[in-house]
Amino acid sequence: MLRMSRIPAARPLLIFLAACGLSAHVLAQPASPPLSEGNAGPPQVSSTPPGGGLGAARPSGPSEAERLVFTEPHLANIDAPRTLRYRYVREGGGAARVEDDVTMTFTRAPDGRCCSVHGEYLTGANAVALPDVESARSNPVVLFFLEQQVRELNRRTGGSTNHFRQRIRLALANAATLSPTTVQWEGRALPARTVRIAPFTDDPHRARFERDAPTEYSFVLADAVPGGVWQLRAALPGDGAAAQTLTFRDAVERPATRR
Repeated sequence: MLRMSRIPAARPLLIFLAACGLSAHVLAQPASPPLSEGNAGPPQVSSTPPGGGLGAARPSGPSEAERLVFTEPHLANIDAPRTLRYRYVREGGGAARVEDDVTMTFTRAPDGRCCSVHGEYLTGANAVALPDVESARSNPVVLFFLEQQVRELNRRTGGSTNHFRQRIRLALANAATLSPTTVQWEGRALPARTVRIAPFTDDPHRARFERDAPTEYSFVLADAVPGGVWQLRAALPGDGAAAQTLTFRDAVERPATRR
């Protein structure tokens, strides 16, 4: 059984939040922490396999997938104050369907700079709270979604959230697939790109969380959509198939109210 880890509340910011336009250097942090954060944890997973893979030495700068997901100026088309609204759906896995709302509210600083971002991500026991992001360039909704995923993996398996974050980050650096697509919004077909990763399929510690290891993540990004992020999805294929999908709904010029 994996050991349950306790992660300081600020730790996610060091791994994901700084990549939201405040700094891209967090993407270059070396060394993967062990799956369990106890003293008897297994070896780190950053050895370089032949031909690359998640453990391969990362490039000198962000990969195209990392750039699209973390450092692209998604908010270039946002005129604050504005609220972006997203719809969350969880289905499959033998559980009842769950629907919820997510909002990202953008405001200008007193000097007129854009944007400070406040997120309200899901409700009740599922809610994810992170500090507001100041002077953001990229859309923090990606960070909220990924943080939700790694916290859920931690609760289900007892594995280290640091390990799960690191595997996702390395997959975006070394093993992502990119493909063109289109999305339909306001009666228009808009060009978009899909980034896909399966960060745990070749995890050396996969046997310790086998049920969740096949999980695939996709990021659909469209420049013409307010906030640049059309859809985020985590899907578990095969027996007991399940999916969590977060899809852009609309942008409003007033503070959003949940419904």
